[in-house]
Amino acid sequence: AHCHGRLIACFSPTTAGVYRLSVLLAGSHAGGSPFCFRVRHGAVDPNRCDLLAPVPAAVPIGTSLQLTVLLRDRFGNPCIGAKASEHPCTARARAPLHVATRAAA
Repeated sequence: AHCHGRLIACFSPTTAGVYRLSVLLAGSHAGGSPFCFRVRHGAVDPNRCDLLAPVPAAVPIGTSLQLTVLLRDRFGNPCIGAKASEHPCTARARAPLHVATRAAA
């Protein structure tokens, strides 16, 4: 966009990481270009988080089950460095499911 002798360029990254940005005018770098900057992950989005290991099919009675959740933002970037205390995680188990079995003939 052009506004009173200024050009405005927009950049909206969706991937976390270090970027090198070049701003060119008529093929030459504008003052300070190129420069580097870091894009950090966004807020944790529970719908994009992943379990790092599958839930086992069976767990012995009295045994603790530990699951690890990889926190991700809405773009799928891992939320490295996110504080666990800021993202409480609960696990709920329903009462044992009753599976109908048939006796062997």
